[in-house]
Amino acid sequence: MEEALDRKISLRIYFVLIACLALLAGISLFLPQGEIGLSLPQAPLPAPLPVLALANAGIILVIYGGLGLIGLILARKLGLPEIWDHTLSNRRRFVLPALAGT
Repeated sequence: MEEALDRKISLRIYFVLIACLALLAGISLFLPQGEIGLSLPQAPLPAPLPVLALANAGIILVIYGGLGLIGLILARKLGLPEIWDHTLSNRRRFVLPALAGT
């Protein structure tokens, strides 16, 4: 019972993180780009900025979302812990992967 709840929570967390990534990728196009004070000639955009922002967010959802979902399914098949497994301590969840990544 708890394993099914962990899977549901992990899937929910995954979708929220992917949605946040797509939203921030779309918003990033409206932020100033380049170095301050550098005046380069601006090339015309191939489409209006809101359309490019939607396309960017859609690409993030499809590519990163799809690849991440495949990774989540493969991690479950390998027996790796869920994204938010209640049996893991915070040290094992955050500190040990951070040390292994350095």
